[in-house]
Amino acid sequence: MKLPVLEGIDKPLESEMPNYERRLASALRQQIDDVKHGKSIPIDVPAIIKSRFSWEAVFDKIEKVICTYR
Repeated sequence: MKLPVLEGIDKPLESEMPNYERRLASALRQQIDDVKHGKSIPIDVPAIIKSRFSWEAVFDKIEKVICTYR
């Protein structure tokens, strides 16, 4: 799902928010409909999320970037 354009490190442009909220609502509705219609969600979703977005995973990515400049 496309995220809103940022005007700072962590602040979305206010003008982007209505469309972002519509996209988010649509994506959530789609997920709910998929489950209602029997589409299974992989059991390993929490592991996938942790492997990509845990502090350890984020640090590893930062460390790799830093090491490329040594």
